[in-house]
Amino acid sequence: MARITRKISSDCEDRTCPATWETSDPETTGITIRLPQPGDDLTVAGPDTPGEITGFVPTALLRAWASGQR
Repeated sequence: MARITRKISSDCEDRTCPATWETSDPETTGITIRLPQPGDDLTVAGPDTPGEITGFVPTALLRAWASGQR
């Protein structure tokens, strides 16, 4: 199991991006996500796989990451 080793980032322009964490496993990055709240509809996602959880990441974070990868 991966262990958190150091914080990579915790901010973005509008301060809504989650913290990201380096781990002891180079293939795994930790990310602080917002857990689903009562009333969030996750029925389309189906049940979570053991060891995983469905959460939410700001779309702006993903767009910023994708634009930096080009």
